[in-house]
Amino acid sequence: MDNSSEELEVRSLWSRLKAFLFSRNVLVFLLSLLLSFCLWLLVSLNKNYEANTVFPVRYENLAADLECTMDLPETIEVKIKDKGLSLARELGRQQDTLVLDLSEYNLQADRKVTLNTARVFEKRIHDLLPPTTVVLDYYPATITLEQVQLESKRVPVRARTKLGYAKQYYASDSLTITPDSVSLFGHRKVLDTIPCVYTSLIEENNIKDTLQWRASLQPPKHTKARPGYVLVTAPVEFFTEDSRNVPIHVNNVPKSVVVKLLPSEVNVTYLVGISRFKEVNANEFSIQIEYEELLRSNSNRHTVQLQEAPDYVRNPKIVQNEIQWVIQVTD
Repeated sequence: MDNSSEELEVRSLWSRLKAFLFSRNVLVFLLSLLLSFCLWLLVSLNKNYEANTVFPVRYENLAADLECTMDLPETIEVKIKDKGLSLARELGRQQDTLVLDLSEYNLQADRKVTLNTARVFEKRIHDLLPPTTVVLDYYPATITLEQVQLESKRVPVRARTKLGYAKQYYASDSLTITPDSVSLFGHRKVLDTIPCVYTSLIEENNIKDTLQWRASLQPPKHTKARPGYVLVTAPVEFFTEDSRNVPIHVNNVPKSVVVKLLPSEVNVTYLVGISRFKEVNANEFSIQIEYEELLRSNSNRHTVQLQEAPDYVRNPKIVQNEIQWVIQVTD
């Protein structure tokens, strides 16, 4: 059988299959099947069913000097009853978080308090569920609170930062943290090992102005900090380039010797903030050579280095750092 005969046979089969699928009897059957399924679905969804839905729980306002000794449930599972359609909608969405305000229960150290879950959350859960939904049960049925007294310690705050500045913009001063220390609560053995507490990581790029962030604290495990956040300020300004001629000093030169340098001073360039541009003085830079170094040298040329510079300037550099020297002995 050649290829053309095979192609004709395939087309013939396909034509007969289409005729069957789109025949009146088949269409009526499929339509009846779809209608039956829809009726079954409507009847099923109109029946009452039981199911469980889960609500996250958040605990707030526990006194800073108290710690719960028992693990508190992170979720409350609620058994509910309603028609199928309502349950399907309810189970298909994320439930809101239930908040338990611990300041309402007069909690004290070494005193156990047992809360009835239904009594605590019943009104809030009914507000969140459809009016037709019936609540059958709560898991867990009770929440037990038991606390111990914590000790406290005042510790400094350190900021964790990853800052990137725009071209020629720099920090004009150190970061300021307000407050600069916080109270850390925990067991004495733990507190004794903690020298400070850090903020969450602060990341910012292309900074062109002074910025302030509200940074949460990250106290070490088994401790808590009060307050739980600080304000971190980064003073930033534009830096411009400037220069000063700085004299070179030779140390420990004997009285009978004169060391002549050529040149005797070098030009130092740097970046400085606009606000302190006029404050820079050549005396704030230091370039020094030890006399013994010159004696040990095999050349009358020496490479000088910058030992000191003001802490408010950036990238100080000696323009030409090679000098010549001559030692003369006087009478």
